[in-house]
Amino acid sequence: MNKKILIGIVLFVLITLILIPNVQAIGISPGKTTLVLEPGKPLEKEVAFTLHNNEKKNLKAIIFTRGELNQSVEVPGGIITMSPQEETKLLSYKVKISTGLVSEPGAHDIEIVALELPSEEEGLTFIGARAAVISKLNVEVPFPGKYATIDADIEEGDIETPTRFIIKVNNKGQQPIVRAYANVEIFGPTNELITSIKTQERDVPYAERREVIASWHNKNAKPGPYFAVITVFYDGKTAKIDRRFEVGSLTIDIEDVNVKNFKLGGIAKFNIEVNNKWNQEIKEVYAQMIINSQTQENIAELESAHINIEPLSKATLNTFWDTEGINEGVFDSKIILHYADKTTEKLLKAIVTLDDIKITLIGATAEAIALEKGGVGRDSILVILVLVLVGVNIGWFYYIRKRNILTKKEVKPKETKPPIEKSL
Repeated sequence: MNKKILIGIVLFVLITLILIPNVQAIGISPGKTTLVLEPGKPLEKEVAFTLHNNEKKNLKAIIFTRGELNQSVEVPGGIITMSPQEETKLLSYKVKISTGLVSEPGAHDIEIVALELPSEEEGLTFIGARAAVISKLNVEVPFPGKYATIDADIEEGDIETPTRFIIKVNNKGQQPIVRAYANVEIFGPTNELITSIKTQERDVPYAERREVIASWHNKNAKPGPYFAVITVFYDGKTAKIDRRFEVGSLTIDIEDVNVKNFKLGGIAKFNIEVNNKWNQEIKEVYAQMIINSQTQENIAELESAHINIEPLSKATLNTFWDTEGINEGVFDSKIILHYADKTTEKLLKAIVTLDDIKITLIGATAEAIALEKGGVGRDSILVILVLVLVGVNIGWFYYIRKRNILTKKEVKPKETKPPIEKSL
């Protein structure tokens, strides 16, 4: 085979594999099931699960288990088949764990795996991996006595709305918890303790979960990151976690723009006054200024130096405009403030006279617009690959066509006619 043709085929296969949609033909639910192994008692239970035929096709699959206690689970044997009309199929597996088989407290995971098999059409010619989906069985062995694990969700607020701490207390012990509550300590960016909040008290029955809630609303709190230490007290024991959260959003405001000591034809120094409302230093802040003529043509693009702005502080950025050849008039302009992968924009009108530039701020066109990182994204790469694939196929098509035309045009050898005998 021609080397170029082989390379083209390899490229075609690779690009096709990359562009295959990340959608599995087979699915399984639920994603997780939890069973509690009570002390001194065997565990016997039948657990239902569902297979999903996502592509509505003839589907074949096998079910198997893996994990620490996989021998204790009996799954449906043989090959499971689904027709295009079957979107789901209800199945079940049996769990049987004898007394004393598991002694270590905590979670023990078993995976119920559904593996799609190649279709009859693909047969032995199929190359590649088939989809495998997993439903987890979590067997919980209670800890002796009283034992709790905790977690927390934080609904971040701002200056106007409170921050809520939803603290989840999970009873993982052999005994019920009579009295549980949480204490939330909130620290500022320099680790200073701001406040401490106590939640309500609740009981937590055996093998169950309860939530306690704390709410913090401080109108004097400055936007920025904070730190919470959450301690749960339950029947003489404690459990502790910590979480970071934010109040408000990271923004720098453009408060004023002015020009002083100006003469037309000289250098105009724009003073861009900004305010960091975040409770931490923001680095590499700079301003970009675009000035348009009366006909909306871009006549100047200016950029300030890059500076760091201290937390909760104001600063001034400077841009410089050479007005040589500029006439008096009104110039539509825009300032774009760049910081922390965000931008704040401000529209303004610059009224230029012989000895002054008056600035009128119009308003923000976009505040704190998040910028994408990382250059070319995944979608852009896929578009490029699609174009390459199309180009390869077009080239291959014309190559085959040209070769076929040349083959048809090959001239066959002419037949020689025998000489005609002349009669004497």
